[in-house]
Order: sequence, then structure tokens, then C-alpha cells
Amino acid sequence: MSIDTKLAEAMKILQPTAEAILKHRATDFTDAEIIPFQPLLEFPLREVLAVYEGTNSFLMDLRRKQNWTNRQCRAVANIFRRELRGENGPKVVTKEERAYTCYYCNEVLKGLTALYDHQAAVHQKGKHYKREEVGSNGPVETTHFGAPTGPMVPALPDYKPELNIDLRTFLPARFAVEDNTGVLRFIIVTELKRRSRIWGKYVWTKYAYANEYLEKGDRVVREQTGDTKKLIGKQRINQPVYFGEEERLIEKIAADPSAAMVRYGKEKGACAYCGRSLTDALSRSRGIGPDCWESKHVPQIHTLLKLKTSANLAVNP
Repeated sequence: MSIDTKLAEAMKILQPTAEAILKHRATDFTDAEIIPFQPLLEFPLREVLAVYEGTNSFLMDLRRKQNWTNRQCRAVANIFRRELRGENGPKVVTKEERAYTCYYCNEVLKGLTALYDHQAAVHQKGKHYKREEVGSNGPVETTHFGAPTGPMVPALPDYKPELNIDLRTFLPARFAVEDNTGVLRFIIVTELKRRSRIWGKYVWTKYAYANEYLEKGDRVVREQTGDTKKLIGKQRINQPVYFGEEERLIEKIAADPSAAMVRYGKEKGACAYCGRSLTDALSRSRGIGPDCWESKHVPQIHTLLKLKTSANLAVNP
């Protein structure tokens, strides 16, 4: 069976040497095996693709590339080899034919749609959630893969702030502070640069069954334990205060953020902004690397000083 009738027509101009190499090869080329043949095959393969007008998007994309990698040349050579020998290509397993295992109950289902339907019906996951659209007047209901099955449980519960801490009074960075029991805790405050989705308190995801949308400009707070970072709270761009756990810790950070950043740098040996290793004594004493000190810390400190000065003048003109 022909892989592509348009390709079969285009391959009529294939040079005899290249055709002989491909037609007499019994198995596909590997990445290493294509290297000695690439000088002999690449130009003839390009000539064929120059007249190819089929539907294979991979081949059509390669027509516009000036330089091919070894893997791209190998892939084209194998496609041509199968066509010349009349071999069927490897069976493509679609998303509806593939077997999927449910994350929640380990049940095996055939097809992606069946998996989504199962998770929505049995576990109330994935089909329906509410999110805030920028510029909208309230929550917008969005449905995936069928009828709504009810709102999902968000990644974080609805907290009622007690201390009314504004995360925007200090810079987003990494901090180390002791809790009331004297245990050193590591807190990371991040301002999102793009819209993000989260599933639970640990997994940032692109899948439709995300149960928490966070917008650009929102600040999220995570607690770092080893390599694990657990979401403990957030302050959306339209919220005046922090909503989340560990308000006492956040209050200590807000009282002296610079000291908490230095403590983090000394304890972790990493920059309090980007997390990279600190290699010189000055950076370790600051808790901040030289690049972040110049590009992030100094400009933002000046900005905060201007804001505080403006606020003081407004109160005491």
C-alpha cells in the first residue's frame, strides 16, 4: 500500500543511485547508520521534496528548512525506503485506540475521551470548572468534553485572611524564616509572568482538568522542602491582601524581607531571586548573585523607596 500517492508521483524523479541505496536496504536506517549515506542521499531527497505537494506535514515543513539534522535526513530516507519497497509504515495508534490508566483508581480505559468521561463521572474531575476571565464581571463556566458535571474543588480552599498582609509590599523572591517552634522554613514568593494552570498543590499542568487558573501578575507562595515546592497561598492581581496558609511566616518576611533573603542565600548557598548557586563571598553575604543584584534587586529597591516616600508625603504633606 502506498504511503502517499503524491509522494509516489514525486519520487519518479529520484536519482538512480539514491533509489538503489534505498530500495536494496531491508531495514530502516538508524541515526548512526545514516551518517555515511547522508552526503549521497540528502540532495536527491531534497529534489523529490521540492516537487512534492502531498499532505505529509513533516515532509512539507522540511521543504522550507535550509539545513537538515541527521535525524531529519534519516526520517525522510526511511519514508522513501518504505515507499520504494512497498512496505506499510508503522501503525499509528490514535488517542482513541490507546489504553489509558486512570490516575485516581488505576482503571484501564480505551481512548482519551473514555478516560475524560470516566474521570468526570466517577471522580468529578476534568469536565467542568469555574475560572475568572480577565475583564469579566465574575466567574465564567467552561465545559470540556461534554456536559457539565459540577464545579471542581479548587487547589486551595477559600481562606479568610486574619493579618491582611499585602505581598506587594516586598519583592517576590526566596526567603528563610523561623516559625514559632524555631524550625527554619523556606518560602518562595513568585509573580507570574504568564497565565498558568495548576492541579492540586504540587502539579503545574497544561491539561484541561486543571482546577485552578492563575493569571499574569498574580503572586503565589510556595513552601520549599528539599526539592518539593508546595503551594500554600496566593494573592491575585485584583486582591488587596494575601489568601493562604502560614500567615505568621509571611508576616515575619514582610517585617524584614532583606534579612530573610540573606538567610536563604546563606542556608541554601543559592541566589534568593533565581536560585542559582552563589560562588563568591560578596554574593553569599548578600544572599543574591551579582546579575540579580544589578538587574532586579537595586532597581526594585529604588522603586519601593519611591512608593514609600510618596505614601509618607500623602499622609504627612
